Amino acid sequence: MSSNMAVRSRSVFFSVRTAVLVTVLAIVAIWLVQGFNAADGYRLDGEFGLTARSLGSLPHIVAVPFLHVSVEHIESNTVPLAVTTFLVALDGLRRYLYVTAIIVVVGGL
Repeated sequence: MSSNMAVRSRSVFFSVRTAVLVTVLAIVAIWLVQGFNAADGYRLDGEFGLTARSLGSLPHIVAVPFLHVSVEHIESNTVPLAVTTFLVALDGLRRYLYVTAIIVVVGGL
């Protein structure tokens, strides 16, 4: 195996390992917030959720992706989130953060 192929295979392994780590951390973070929110009677939804046509709630755009109204809601979002997170993170952490920021802002607006 040439040294170029060895470097490339290490790079691919690093990308996959990083993508798996980012995916696991994102899913764990969302489920931890969900557990706390559920244990607290879903008060975070009321305090940090978006209110339609209310400019005062716009700063909460950052919190909204972590808030889910029920266990069924977060369960239905987990697999698609894991797949898309992994695929985007394969292209690098910087790309993942950029794409995530765009989705959070555009989705919140």
